[in-house]
Amino acid sequence: MDVPTLDTTLTVTLLPALPLQWPQGFIRGARVRGGITVDLAWKNGMATKAVFNVDQDIIPRNVQIVYVGQVLAQFRTKPGLSKVITLS
Repeated sequence: MDVPTLDTTLTVTLLPALPLQWPQGFIRGARVRGGITVDLAWKNGMATKAVFNVDQDIIPRNVQIVYVGQVLAQFRTKPGLSKVITLS
């Protein structure tokens, strides 16, 4: 079994299991490993926008954002980074 390190890319999967009872909505301030906060909105059961805010006191690492089995974005964290992903 491989043990993740700071050199391991952090994979964030958006809405892997959205309940049918929540066809639209949003969450703010969800915490992700690596010192990242995520705000996420969805409509008709599909993600529409994700905002990733990186804490000031992090160790930089690579991140990939996955949605519906596809990599939507990749970036390297740095203190204070804000990354917006708009989905159609």
